[in-house]
Amino acid sequence: MKKIIIVSLTILIQAIGLYVLSLFIHWNYVDMLLLGSILLFGVSWLFPMHLNHTNNQYNAYEKAWTGKELGAIRPFVFRVNAVILGQIIFMVLSIVITGIIYLIFFNI
Repeated sequence: MKKIIIVSLTILIQAIGLYVLSLFIHWNYVDMLLLGSILLFGVSWLFPMHLNHTNNQYNAYEKAWTGKELGAIRPFVFRVNAVILGQIIFMVLSIVITGIIYLIFFNI
């Protein structure tokens, strides 16, 4: 139950935040919905990946120059928690909504 609330709050906060941002910069909400959801998910994916990469670089540097073993080189593993799941659902919904809205322009 707690995870459902966190996922719902994540979706709601992103939707409201992107709506306010679209009003602030005078963009269409549907366009902001698509680009903003992809950007927010990308940031939440790239930030932990960058931290892992930086730690691996530092560990390799220390091992090469001093011989000390500070930690193992670990591959990046993307872990899905309730917030990330909410972002993924929000991104998929925004892609579907944008596709449906812009479908009329393609006469399909």
